[in-house]
Amino acid sequence: VRQLVYALCAPVTGGEPVVPLLITVQRLATRMRRKPELAQRAHDVWLLLEDYAEHVLNFSPQQRGALTAAVYELRLTAIVDGFDEAADLRAEVKAFVTSMLAMRVRLVVTSRPEAIDLTDWRRDYAILDLEPLAEEQQQAAIEAQLVDNTFYDSLVVMRKARAAHDDAFEHMVNGGAGSDGTGAHAVVDVQNQGWVAHAPACLQRNANGEPFGLATGAAWPASTDDERLALDTYAPKYRSLSGDEGITDEELWQHICAHTQDAVATAEAVKDAFQALVDQLRALPGVREVHDPGTTNRVRIFEKALDDYSVKPIADFTAEDFASSIGAVADVLRCRITCTSLDAIQAALRELHQRSEVVRLKNLFAKLQASHFRRFMLNIVVRKGSCALVAEVQVTHEAFLRVDKSTDCHAAYTKLRTLFGGRPADLQNLDGQLDGHLQILGELCSTPVLLSLLITLLDIRTGEQGVGLPTSVAELYVMVIQRAVQRSLHAPPPTDTLAPPPEWGEQAALRVLRTVAFHAHSLQLREFTGAHVNDALASDAADIDLWHQLVTAPEREGKAAMTVPESEGASPPSSLVKLLAYDASDSANTLYQFRHLSLQEAMFAWPQPPEQLRALVESSWDDARKGGHLLGPWYANALGSIASEDFLRELAVPLRERDVRWDLRGVGVHACSTIALLRHVPVRELILGDEDVGDDGAVILAEGFASLSVASLTEVDLSGIRMGDRGAMALAQSFGAESMRLLTRLNLLRNSFTDASAQRLVEAAEAQRERIRSLVGIPEGETSTGERLHRKELKDAGAFLVAYDLRVNASLTVLLLERNSIGDKGARVIAEALR
Repeated sequence: VRQLVYALCAPVTGGEPVVPLLITVQRLATRMRRKPELAQRAHDVWLLLEDYAEHVLNFSPQQRGALTAAVYELRLTAIVDGFDEAADLRAEVKAFVTSMLAMRVRLVVTSRPEAIDLTDWRRDYAILDLEPLAEEQQQAAIEAQLVDNTFYDSLVVMRKARAAHDDAFEHMVNGGAGSDGTGAHAVVDVQNQGWVAHAPACLQRNANGEPFGLATGAAWPASTDDERLALDTYAPKYRSLSGDEGITDEELWQHICAHTQDAVATAEAVKDAFQALVDQLRALPGVREVHDPGTTNRVRIFEKALDDYSVKPIADFTAEDFASSIGAVADVLRCRITCTSLDAIQAALRELHQRSEVVRLKNLFAKLQASHFRRFMLNIVVRKGSCALVAEVQVTHEAFLRVDKSTDCHAAYTKLRTLFGGRPADLQNLDGQLDGHLQILGELCSTPVLLSLLITLLDIRTGEQGVGLPTSVAELYVMVIQRAVQRSLHAPPPTDTLAPPPEWGEQAALRVLRTVAFHAHSLQLREFTGAHVNDALASDAADIDLWHQLVTAPEREGKAAMTVPESEGASPPSSLVKLLAYDASDSANTLYQFRHLSLQEAMFAWPQPPEQLRALVESSWDDARKGGHLLGPWYANALGSIASEDFLRELAVPLRERDVRWDLRGVGVHACSTIALLRHVPVRELILGDEDVGDDGAVILAEGFASLSVASLTEVDLSGIRMGDRGAMALAQSFGAESMRLLTRLNLLRNSFTDASAQRLVEAAEAQRERIRSLVGIPEGETSTGERLHRKELKDAGAFLVAYDLRVNASLTVLLLERNSIGDKGARVIAEALR
């Protein structure tokens, strides 16, 4: 928004400079509540502008005069930011905006899309969807608030590498000249073969032909530079895991050498034999490079053994435990083969299988790891005399290796392993966890509010290096709120109060916050009073005291215990709940607000007592209250994006007791929240006619229909929802889904898809002709189309749908199509259906 204001300050070519005015809806609504006359006279633009300029912007008389002149001279452009923040004053804010438009004030209105019904805005406004934050914008926001956060920085490297690896593979398959689609399918289909029933520890033998054990009495070598660097990084981790805080770096080095000596000595003994095998592969066609065998440094061998193969806490390890863990490491000796084509990769695999003792093959083309670095990893047994070592051979494509080197992905992965190493159990599924983190990272970073909350979660300013990201948007909110509560309870209390009593624990604080948030959101309140808090908490004195402790009072500003950092800059902490107006004489008049509307939505959407959910359904599923409908704009983000499946499942219980016919016309429904509840409520008839769903929403609906776990839908009205080609194609694909097996009738008229998409819908319906009996909403057995097709602005695309009904519904004898716009093509299609 600030960038928009700056852009509008530039003078129009050949004209007077534009005067931009930023009007924050949240602050405008606050003024309306404090001075009810403003809400009552919302159409009075001069009154509201004067009040806002004086009391919110603190304009001087001269500045207010300049604002008045800008309105008269038609140079004012008002940016009305955050219409979704108007809550219960949406009608009044809309009246103010409409009146400004009538005065020829140029307007830019911003809002979250789920919070408004665009139908009323389309006549006078151009509707623009803002693009997600670009990577440069994401990085700038992160760098402004996070300094040297190893966890986040490493994840960003992994995410970029992942995208680059995927692009490289896509180019191999579909890149035109030189692409290798057949080879791609072949390498993905290579099966794991030659797996052994015993671990590498059972195969590896030292020079005496014995399993690896504890070497004693030897003079250990001095560490190399690489080993010294690895030791400096690993030593704090070992001390933490072992509980031996007194061990010095030199003592740890002696300890590591003792336990890794057999592995390192055996690797040196068999290295020539391994080299001979590797040299034979150099001559294969398409082999670009064979990286000569190398030995993993001792610190890394020791760390990997304890991270990946320990079966008990390190503090309880015996010499035998160390020996078995070291013996399980299968990459002490390793090499890499780089190929120029996917066919060459297959040839190298065949050669290795024929010339060596392959005991394990991992196909990382088929089972992608977190970085999506595609390769094959083979373990082979290399023998010489009494020595036997399980070595590792990696086979990959040069394109993937270039990506890995250019992004420094391997180093980032190693750092993440170290960060997770404090929790050995987590390492068993490290790639799975990283995969979840990387999938959610893009969604979080591209949305400003979610990026702000992510920064809150990482919050380097407190000196924490917490490992772990949420795996969903819902989990992000849970983690942020829990962290805020934890800090509130562990921070020192304000100097003028006693410490919180023991019963004010984390769960009690969460319960109080969730109860107030649920009450306020159920009443559709963005701002709420002390009286609302009292009602929510049933006037429970202990809970009300706890609420007051969690909210910043004016005399305690800057001392609030529960804090969430601001989303911009290094501003001081601010309370999770904002105090907008403080009434010392009557706390019932004190005005509050959750810092982000989405935080209120998140606490609303946590599991709640059944009686509260039942009351919510009773108050928000009444046809007489379309504007406050549970599937309307106010609840859309909470139900469609944030709510957990547990919450939706519980909310569905009272909904299942109601009519299974959902008529949502006029509600302002949003596709995500509709599908979220449909997953748990067996609705038979869904009517969305003329709702402003749009093509994106239609895609969400169609894909959601196809993924429902229970088949229940028999009739669906999607007429006039502005469905485009993508939505139509997605809907056509859903017709054959098991969840749609009961569907008999649809109404798809008056949409925006083309003739080709209409034909695709008809073809998909023809494949299910025995059950799908109408695409224009005509019940089976009807003899006349009646008013259903009269004056419906039908074009050729609609004619294809009508023709389908004429073919499958033999009872139709009267067809009324006057006052439509069907062309020659559509007329021919209908005529053919009538033959």
